[in-house]
Amino acid sequence: MKILVAPAAFKESVSAHAVARAIADGLKGACPRLHVVEIPLSDGGNGFLEAVCATTGARLVRRIAIGPLGNHIPARFALSRTGSTAFVESASVCGLHLVPPRHRSPLTLTTRGLGELMLRALSAGARKVVVGLGGSAMMDGGVGALEALGARFLDRKGRRIEGIVGADLCRIADVDVSSIHPLVRRASFVCACDVASPLLGPDGAARRFGPQKGATAREVAFAEESLRAYSRVLASLRPRNGRIASLPGAGAAGAMGLSLAALCGARLVQGAELVLRLAGFAGRLRGAGLLVVGEGRIDATTALGKAPCVAARMAKARGIATVAVCGRLGRGWRSLKADGIVEFFPIAPGSGGPVLAEDETRARLRAAGRRVADWLTSRKK
Repeated sequence: MKILVAPAAFKESVSAHAVARAIADGLKGACPRLHVVEIPLSDGGNGFLEAVCATTGARLVRRIAIGPLGNHIPARFALSRTGSTAFVESASVCGLHLVPPRHRSPLTLTTRGLGELMLRALSAGARKVVVGLGGSAMMDGGVGALEALGARFLDRKGRRIEGIVGADLCRIADVDVSSIHPLVRRASFVCACDVASPLLGPDGAARRFGPQKGATAREVAFAEESLRAYSRVLASLRPRNGRIASLPGAGAAGAMGLSLAALCGARLVQGAELVLRLAGFAGRLRGAGLLVVGEGRIDATTALGKAPCVAARMAKARGIATVAVCGRLGRGWRSLKADGIVEFFPIAPGSGGPVLAEDETRARLRAAGRRVADWLTSRKK
């Protein structure tokens, strides 16, 4: 039997490639006759560059950029074989895994490093930039990144707000885009969003994802109103910007999608669909008897456009069953059964507890692969 193992990264623990390899090892160890195909996936968040390079042959370029805490960190982007398209991953330079738990204050962290990487990719010759949005540690509406690209954010007295972070969103009265770098003006942008969340509301950047980034209830309420006010400022610049706040993906990566769409003309797309298309996933499903997906935590947000759910829907449309291996199951996980995931294999049951060490995670993933093989055998009887 042909089995596709197509997981996303386990955030703060193991890469998508390592997850796929461990599950595949467990499957083949339990049943050597299985034909297992590994396809590391991403939905635009953690592992986006890894998935793109694995499926397209893009090459990594290493640089130094500003991290979430304002320090210089190793960073990277990828260039297509022709060099005309660059791929940048927000999580690699703005990710939650880069911030120790005691420093997780999403309104005080910066996204500047993402803008720096985008500009360096353009300076390397790219004319199109695909930005993977997801897994970020902050809620700044992307203003740090846009400042790095040359945008100037002004307060009510026309003074520039420098070193801008999420806590400053409520101070923005105007945006001067005349100083945006010429390379940015000549380029095109695509945002590969890890979720289809709008800017505001129950599924928006602040209310749905703020608590995951360490925001208190008060900070979530503040961010919601600040993002609302900032979106009005953007709408005053161009009439079309008024529609962006409601677009799927505007709330991705702490509302990074909002600024890139409004100020750079970026097109917002579902990241998982983009990566699956690059991987030729539809064709690779042919002849498969089972799809195994994976993610660090599976809950109601998985259905908002994350890779496991999008892949499962594609498999279901072709009559192929899907099972999910995950770190933990969170609230709303049962709703994923409607998307074609028929069985779940958590490796660290429960909703709390620390993130598992990498070696322990790999061992448990191999064990989960064996459990999937046993489940498959019992299903045939």
